[in-house]
Amino acid sequence: MIQELNGFQRDCLYVIARKRGQNGLEAKAALDRYYGRTINHRRLYLHLDTLAEKGLIRKERLDGRTNSYGITPEGMAAISDRRRWEDRMAKSYIPGVGSTFSGP
Repeated sequence: MIQELNGFQRDCLYVIARKRGQNGLEAKAALDRYYGRTINHRRLYLHLDTLAEKGLIRKERLDGRTNSYGITPEGMAAISDRRRWEDRMAKSYIPGVGSTFSGP
């Protein structure tokens, strides 16, 4: 499932996973800091909606303007799978860590 996400969507997923019940502006602030620039609101909310539709995060309405976001068990499993894959890949091509890189 996480393989279907683009890099920005993965970053959004990681940001939502770090804190329960955060709103979109909190997620945006974390992404702004990470990217070192202002993230477009429309782009952020479009990708948060996509993650919610895929069942990786949950979106709950707090009031007329504010939503709360949280990671789902499926989202946590996707992050864990990705981290295991990254670890395997790093071990396969970092000299002295593992065997020679043979591709994904």
